[in-house]
Amino acid sequence: MTGLHDHPKRRKLMKYAGYGVQKVPMLFHPFAIIDGEETQQDENTNNAANALGEDSRSRMTAVSTESTEAQSGQRQSGTSFANSLQYQRLPKLTLTVFSGNIIEWQSFWDAYESTVHLNPNLSEVQKFNYLKNQLEGSAAQTIHGFALTNANYIQAINLLKERYRQKHKIVHTYMQTLLNIPAPSYTLHGLRNYIDKLESYIRGLESLGECQSNYGTLLVPVIIDKLPAEIRKNLAREHGSDNWQLDE
Repeated sequence: MTGLHDHPKRRKLMKYAGYGVQKVPMLFHPFAIIDGEETQQDENTNNAANALGEDSRSRMTAVSTESTEAQSGQRQSGTSFANSLQYQRLPKLTLTVFSGNIIEWQSFWDAYESTVHLNPNLSEVQKFNYLKNQLEGSAAQTIHGFALTNANYIQAINLLKERYRQKHKIVHTYMQTLLNIPAPSYTLHGLRNYIDKLESYIRGLESLGECQSNYGTLLVPVIIDKLPAEIRKNLAREHGSDNWQLDE
């Protein structure tokens, strides 16, 4: 009797059964399918994570760049604002008005020349307009007939200098002013005001090259005679008949 395992039908069945067992793990094994799906899912997840990371880094870089540019713009804006405030704090210059007093011409011209006349940002017409606004009285009448043009500006300046920048006239005016200073009152304020005027006019003469030795001997007696009587007595008591000089 043929054994069960040797039966032809049994062997044929086992053959087909063996073929099936050998092929199932390769083609239909459930763990193989799951492993493949998980592997594909892991790859997809990694790809998505990498893409998300790149996008995040790009956005962070853009934000950082915008922040840096904004900070730079704020610093520049802050610097400009600070500079503008600094310039706004500077005091405005007020030019002296010249009315024709020949003694005041040089101080007026020095201020006007440095502020307006030598300013390269102003045209001749603009300078002429400034000049007209700073003149009054006889000085304004001197250039009244000039139209507001570039050529007339230089002519107006030359005419003003010709009339008011004559040294001998200025020296004469200083001397007349010194001789005509009113006598001071016998008070501290009156005496101080008298001395301040004397020093101012004497310095004006020195700025023109006039030495005290040229006019001092003539001017000292006039100055002393205008002093109050009590002061003259004290001077005579202390100094007697000594010759006085202006620098004393």
